[in-house]
Amino acid sequence: MSLPWMLQYAGRLSLCVFCCACVVGCDVDRSDVGLLRVKRVLGGVGRSPGQFVYPRAITTDGAHLIVADKFARIQVINPESGVMLAGWVTPASQAGRPTGLTAAPAPDGTPALYVADTHYSQILVYAMPDVSSNMPAKFGEPPDIIAKWGEFGTGPGQFTYTTDIAVQVADDGKPTRIYVSEYGGNDRISVFDTAFSFLFAFGKNGSDDASFNRPQAIDIETSMNELIVCDSGNHRVGRFTLDGELISWLGQPDPGGGPLDMTDMDVLARLDTEQLERSEPGRFRYPHGLFLPQDGTAFVTEYGNERIQRIDLRSGRTLATYGRSGRLVGELRSPWSSVVLGGEAFLLDSGNDRVQVIDVPARE
Repeated sequence: MSLPWMLQYAGRLSLCVFCCACVVGCDVDRSDVGLLRVKRVLGGVGRSPGQFVYPRAITTDGAHLIVADKFARIQVINPESGVMLAGWVTPASQAGRPTGLTAAPAPDGTPALYVADTHYSQILVYAMPDVSSNMPAKFGEPPDIIAKWGEFGTGPGQFTYTTDIAVQVADDGKPTRIYVSEYGGNDRISVFDTAFSFLFAFGKNGSDDASFNRPQAIDIETSMNELIVCDSGNHRVGRFTLDGELISWLGQPDPGGGPLDMTDMDVLARLDTEQLERSEPGRFRYPHGLFLPQDGTAFVTEYGNERIQRIDLRSGRTLATYGRSGRLVGELRSPWSSVVLGGEAFLLDSGNDRVQVIDVPARE
């Protein structure tokens, strides 16, 4: 975290700590309801290492954070200090920037980073950079691209706008299947083998049980052997077999957030400036982000409701809801995703150009 950023927020963070301490020993003003108990803030708006400009994707390799922002910059971040340990820019960005990152093994089992290069209708696979020195870095040459595949189109194996990647990994640590979600007319999930050859796809654009409207985030729940999907434009979360058969849809659509043309990015831009009334727990409004702790629950980041819900995947019951709208430390603006690492949750507070860190909340 840079010194100017720390000075800018020192007063606000002190206020947050004071308010959180009051929860135990005094009456709480309603204005503090939903305020996150923030441990530290990483990032801040800017183009220097460790800063972000509207970050839209986050993942973890189990030791570090990896973040992509709207300048097509990918940064490997120390989760304690926020220092950038490696950073680079995707090969092209004039048409658009990535919206999905997944740290997972390459076909040979070595650590890799899968990037949904959204507006170039492709997937990039980078070798994971060596950051074992834990030293601050400058933006520089990217790590080797192990593979890239995809082209614009509606045929088998082609993509419109890729959003996320899920990798099925065998007991030997090597991948067996690669799942890719997309929107923009196809609105489907395509499945590939480890030679990146197309196997099958499922889903189409729409709102019925067999359709998606911008499947923005996907991941594999290994303890349940299922693929979990955030169907953002339909305001729901889906459970599927690894062969693409629907098991169930979770959550009720928010009555204030009906289906939209999710190919129209002006829609999302308007949501950035609108203060919408938040829906009750158990309903979703534009679920954009998904993190699975592999215990039968899911952390679902709601872009529209500006909060995170932790849900039980089998019952659909909401276990915890946290976050509220705003610009202060402890508040969220247009969050895209979150990850959990070492007992802490890292919230990608996109509209505020930062990552907020909290302890993983207990289940309600």
